[in-house]
Amino acid sequence: MPITAAGVILSMISLLDERMKPEFILVLMGLLSVMMISRIPFPSFKKNINRK
Repeated sequence: MPITAAGVILSMISLLDERMKPEFILVLMGLLSVMMISRIPFPSFKKNINRK
């Protein structure tokens, strides 16, 4: 997972719901950080873009 995608997810969650438990945000941060350094293949959207 790209770093920018993880940053967008965290920022949107913190902006959308201010009453969210801090424990949930910490768990989500840990999960996203593991996904950023893992070898799990994610689909690439570069193939779907038609460039002229």
